[in-house]
Amino acid sequence: SRWVTGGVGAFLDNAQIVVVTNDGDNFAKTYERYGTGFITDIQFDPHFAGRVLAGAYPAGLGTAAILLSTDSGSSWADVPGTSGWATRAVTYDPHTPGRILQLSENNQWAESVNGGSVWTPLQPAWPATGPGVLLQFDPFVPGRIYRGDAGQGLWRSDDDGGSWTNLGVGLSTQSDLYCHPQLPGHLWVSDDDAQILVSTDGGSSFLV
Repeated sequence: SRWVTGGVGAFLDNAQIVVVTNDGDNFAKTYERYGTGFITDIQFDPHFAGRVLAGAYPAGLGTAAILLSTDSGSSWADVPGTSGWATRAVTYDPHTPGRILQLSENNQWAESVNGGSVWTPLQPAWPATGPGVLLQFDPFVPGRIYRGDAGQGLWRSDDDGGSWTNLGVGLSTQSDLYCHPQLPGHLWVSDDDAQILVSTDGGSSFLV
C-alpha cells in the first residue's frame, strides 16, 4: 500500500519525488529541486532495507543527477560528484550487495560498490548511435546485463559488460525493460513501435 514515484512538476524542470500511501489516498512530496529536470528512475536496494536510489535528467544548473535515500524515500540527499550526469537509469546488482550501475544519456556509465554513496566512471562508453535509454541486471544470471540506446536498440552482456550482443529490438527514449522476479529468463520490453514484447529466454527471442 506504499509507492515511491518520481517525475516533474508544473514548471517543467522542478524534479519531484512523491511517496504515496494508504492505497493511493495520500501523497507526500519528499523531494523537489528546480533546475534538475525530472526523475527518470527509482530503484530499491534488494540487499538493504530502506535504501533507495533515484536518477535525474538532465541535472542542469549544477544539480546532482543521483539521489540517495536511506529511509525508503521519506528524505533524499544529493550524491556528491554527480552533477550534470544526465542519468537515464540506475540498477542494483542483485548478486553483489552494494554494487550499482548508472547510465547517462550519452551512454557513459558509472559504478558504485558501496551502496551509491561514491561513484566511479567506467570507460569506455559503449558504441551507440542514440541517447542511452535503459540499464538492468538479470535477477537470476550473475554477470548478465541488459542495456539499450535509442539508436541501436537493446543489447545483452553475459560477461558483466565485457562484451555485448544486439538483441534486434529497436528502442525509443521512452522504452523500458522489466525482468520477472520469479521466472528465470522471462522479461518484457517496450519497443520503438509502441509494442510490448515478451521473451522467455533472456532476450534471445521475442513475441509481440
